[in-house]
This record gives sequence, C-alpha cells and structure tokens, in this order.
Amino acid sequence: VKRRLLEDVVYVITETVRKTAMQIRWRGMYQRLLKVDPLKCILCGGQMRFTGLKRGYRLTELVLMHEPLAQQRVCG
Repeated sequence: VKRRLLEDVVYVITETVRKTAMQIRWRGMYQRLLKVDPLKCILCGGQMRFTGLKRGYRLTELVLMHEPLAQQRVCG
C-alpha cells in the first residue's frame, strides 16, 4: 500500500514539473521581461519567423570597432 501511494505521489510531482517546464518558451520570457513581442516586425507589424541565432563579435572586436567612434568629435 505504501509503495503504491509513493508511486502515485512521485507520478503527480513529475507530471506537474514536466507540464510547467514545457509552458515556458523563449518568446514568452522575452515578452514578460521587455514588454515587447520579439517576433513582431517593427516595420510592418507582421509576424516574423525565428530561423536561428547568429553569434556576435567578441569583446575585443567590439572595442576595436567602437573606439574610433568614441574618439570622434561630432559637435564643437
């Protein structure tokens, strides 16, 4: 009897964890955090499709690109 109850409790716990984990998606987290739909086109408002990620520049490359911009004097 105890074993059966333990199996039932373990089943309920694992199913609950599995269901809540599946509901969290990248788009939902982004929307909740930044209050912006990441897949909405900023030009036409249409629905975009996520196709993949592109890695950015390394920190040293970013510094080399932005350092000349920071040293320019635009005004005065």
